Amino acid sequence: SGKAIIVEEGKVREMVNKEELSTATLTGAEVIEGKDKFIVPGYIDIHVHGGGGSDVMDGDYEAINQIAIAHSRFGTTSFLPTIMTMSKDKIIRSLRSICEAVKKETVGAEILGIHMEGPYINPEKKGAQKEE
Repeated sequence: SGKAIIVEEGKVREMVNKEELSTATLTGAEVIEGKDKFIVPGYIDIHVHGGGGSDVMDGDYEAINQIAIAHSRFGTTSFLPTIMTMSKDKIIRSLRSICEAVKKETVGAEILGIHMEGPYINPEKKGAQKEE
């Protein structure tokens, strides 16, 4: 298409005609040939149980960070760690680990909030969720 995309600090700044690029603009820049490639916005995943061999219910910062790294490799830029219906202790432990990850920040995708599957659901419409 004869276009170039200028990216600064990980964000698209502008799209220009290739002919408008000067040598000064390209000095020190990483150039990626875009033929047969696509550029899309970062994905937001609102239901993430795990990734990279870790599970949200593992209940520690390292697991949450590993999940963030794993999902970022495939275009997810932000996500909601999903807590399953489990014992109160496991839910609280997972909530604390997610809060710790938000405070410390993750290396990969950004945590936007928390998705809780339960236990606050109607038992008659619980689907695959455990009643206890």
